[in-house]
Amino acid sequence: MRKIHEDPIVREPKTSWSPDSSWLAFTGSAKTNQVIWLYDVEGRQLHQVTDGGYNDKWPTFDSRGEYLFFVSGRNYQDSLTEDSVDYGSFSYPSTDLIMALPLRNDLRGPGKPRSSMGNSAIEGSQKRILIDLNDMERRCIVLVSDVGAYSNLASTREGKLLFSFVARDQLFPSSPGSGPSIKLLDFAVQSSNGNAEPKTLLEGFSDFRISADGRSVLVRKNKTISRMEPVAGEKLKAALNLGDMHEEIQPSAEWRQIFMDAWRLYRDFFYDPDRRCAAWIGSQQGRNMQVFSTFVPTVKMLTM
Repeated sequence: MRKIHEDPIVREPKTSWSPDSSWLAFTGSAKTNQVIWLYDVEGRQLHQVTDGGYNDKWPTFDSRGEYLFFVSGRNYQDSLTEDSVDYGSFSYPSTDLIMALPLRNDLRGPGKPRSSMGNSAIEGSQKRILIDLNDMERRCIVLVSDVGAYSNLASTREGKLLFSFVARDQLFPSSPGSGPSIKLLDFAVQSSNGNAEPKTLLEGFSDFRISADGRSVLVRKNKTISRMEPVAGEKLKAALNLGDMHEEIQPSAEWRQIFMDAWRLYRDFFYDPDRRCAAWIGSQQGRNMQVFSTFVPTVKMLTM
């Protein structure tokens, strides 16, 4: 086990492995915002991709190892909403947009022809993905800027981009409309402005997972899970039969884990005004561990 990063605000990171597993992209806090990090597994080096000026999330490698997609909260122009009476107040319902970071200098936007300069996609006999680390954020390209909330980015086998989207008019609980949707961005199909336009794959759905080979998508709504192919116009297949699925548990291990989680929760967050300024480190910490160790055999006995 290797520690590569520690988040100062204790946010849960979003992670994405490169297709060859030689790079790990993840989110981490920088002051108040989240930034994108890249970790070189072989070289054991950590690189900060975005500078922390904006809140960046959902880093996702494309299936060919050429781009890193992510959601960034830097759309402060299109998302501005002003008060309709005196324009004395304003808000930003969502500043999200989807960006693509070309991982090498010879790459332009997804679906665009390559530049003649720059490095090749792979190096060495092991075909390791090569990333140009200098000025990475300067190469970022805006892909989708429709005002709304973006999440759940995933790349298909063909390099298409899947994502969940909630439009601005539906960001509030009382808003009308069909709610969230799953959209598909096919870079092989360019519109008249030279950019790919997102197509709606499913309306009323947002929770999905793509298979490891990028060929199928599992979509969940309420208590049902269905499968489909990530192709525009594809229909959602019948719900999977989960009635014959069984889960085996080990009560002794599960109960011990429940007890440990509860103990850690109270150890870290329980507040007693009489225990202010107590020396939790040292002797007090030892007593806490003694209490913990006293009850562990009881938990084991109850599960026998």
